[in-house]
This record gives sequence, C-alpha cells and structure tokens, in this order.
Amino acid sequence: MDINDVFPEGLDITKAYDLLQPVIIYILGMSVYAVFIFKFYQFVSSKDVFVFDLSKYEKPGFGRSGSSSTACSTRPSTCSYFP
Repeated sequence: MDINDVFPEGLDITKAYDLLQPVIIYILGMSVYAVFIFKFYQFVSSKDVFVFDLSKYEKPGFGRSGSSSTACSTRPSTCSYFP
C-alpha cells in the first residue's frame, strides 16, 4: 500500500489546517467551559445553601436519653414510646 493510495490528492498543509481549525476551536471552547463549570461548582459548594441547626434536637428529653415519656420493661423489645 502506497501513501498515494490513501491520499490520492496528496498531502497539503493548508488543507489539513483548514480541517483542523474547527476541531481546535471546539477543544479550546470545551476546555474553557470545563474550567468555568469546575470553578462554578467549587464556588457553590463553598456556600452554605442549607443551614442545618441541630442544636434544637440536643435538648434533654428528646429521644430516648433522659426522656420521661418512655415505658420499658426488662426486655428492650417491649419498650413503648409515648408522645
């Protein structure tokens, strides 16, 4: 197989550059877009969008510990909880 069989019109640098120019522009555009998305997600993740205030659940009497609203027998499977 000869190179002239693969490229019957021959190899021309200007034609190759004309074909590669849109590909290079596309790759550069995707790279800029990827950097923008990365920086944007990094910015969004650094902000507290949802504030979780769990201190209101740390009161004594919330849940099992210290609650007077539980009635348990000696077996843990028979515990009943009252609101």
